[in-house]
Amino acid sequence: MITAWPDWGIVRISGPDRIDFLHRLTSNHMKTPAGSTVHTFLLSVQGKPLVEMWAHNLGDEHLIEVPAGLEQTALAELDKFHFGEKLKMEVLSDWRVLCSLEGPQGEHSFPTQRLATEAHAVLLPSARAETLEKGEADLELLRIEQGTPRYGQDYDQETLFLEMADPDSYSESKGCYPGQEVVARILHRGRVNRRLVGLSAAKPLSGKLMADDKEVGWVTSAIESPRFGHIGLGYVRREHNDPGSQLRLEDGTAVSVRKLPFG
Repeated sequence: MITAWPDWGIVRISGPDRIDFLHRLTSNHMKTPAGSTVHTFLLSVQGKPLVEMWAHNLGDEHLIEVPAGLEQTALAELDKFHFGEKLKMEVLSDWRVLCSLEGPQGEHSFPTQRLATEAHAVLLPSARAETLEKGEADLELLRIEQGTPRYGQDYDQETLFLEMADPDSYSESKGCYPGQEVVARILHRGRVNRRLVGLSAAKPLSGKLMADDKEVGWVTSAIESPRFGHIGLGYVRREHNDPGSQLRLEDGTAVSVRKLPFG
């Protein structure tokens, strides 16, 4: 199965200074060898996610997946800090991202942990993509089963980064980058008020989440899984977000907080 993955667009950054440049500006370590992929974010100074990135190091350039529609935002945010470094940044508007459930498909295929199955992100020109596409996979189901938040649905640029971030998308030991002070302060001196968690129930999930007749969270994504029944993602306050905690929907339906990924 090789299917379109329209959630993602592509930015290319080339030039000898690109790794140091990206390392200074994003949440994760970027000084990694050719062939590696890094999950990282551009953050605001308030510690909120501006642009999610899956950055693939090809040796002489990076191909970077960003949420579809944020390609120009990514370039604009990076350009704010571009002061003569030897690099070139561009949106690959004539390229597409596919998802392969059949292993790698060519030189620009990268293993990804975004789905609840073995998968590769395949980046290639649109004309070539059309020849590879075959079948349709329920990527939304696989995304929710894996517990992967989706931009515009599970988080946006007003979400606090550590409320939704996977620990693999940031470094606790890395030096200064925009938003790092907020991240470090929360990690070492405080905690977030809510977190994105897995949810399960006997009926479709939606709306507010309640505990002791008080609103303690809300559902952001929901689906019926053949393996796990009615599941979803949502934000729950810290007092109630440990796996196994019991909540309710507004209509009284019981909801369980689940560890992510489901399984």
